[in-house]
Formats: sequence, structure tokens, C-alpha cells
Amino acid sequence: MSAYYREKIIKLHDVLFLSGLSARETFIKNEQHFYAAYMSSKTIENQDLQNKWNEIWSDLNRTEAILTRGLDVSTFVKTIGRMRNRSLEKYSLFILEEFYRVL
Repeated sequence: MSAYYREKIIKLHDVLFLSGLSARETFIKNEQHFYAAYMSSKTIENQDLQNKWNEIWSDLNRTEAILTRGLDVSTFVKTIGRMRNRSLEKYSLFILEEFYRVL
């Protein structure tokens, strides 16, 4: 297990689960931490886990980005904004499982 991956998963867990915001707001606010965890998954040897991260990142960025009046809205934010709470729960559980696995 990569120490870098471990560090990024712990940070992502902390920002998601120690926040007082709703799940949707927390996901949107912490897009950079999701991206860092996704990129750090490239440093681990477990191919199944890398594939799972690729699938998750793809799911979280499936909506087209928009550019309105100079404001760039990312695909991540657009997708999260349209997701049901049940879907967000699935990703939260994955992060929680990874957190306990890297401890």
C-alpha cells in the first residue's frame, strides 16, 4: 500500500465525514480531495482497486461541463448536483471502507 494513497484516503475521509454540511455540499466542496485520492490510486499495485477508482471517477464526472458567463462548472459538480442521495451514499461507503482498510 502506498503511503501517498493512505494519506489521501485519510484526508478524504476527514473532509467528508467530519464536516457539518450535507453529503452533497461536502462532495462538491471537496472535489480536489476526490481527485487527489483518485490520482493517488494510480500508485498502488492492486489493479482491482485501481479499476474501482476509475469506475467511481468516471461515474462522478459523467455530466458535461458547462461554461456560462465566464463561470466554469465542473463535470464533477454537475454530476453530484444531479445525483440521488442513495448514489452519494454508495460513494461514501466506499471511502469509509477504504479508510478502514488503509488504517
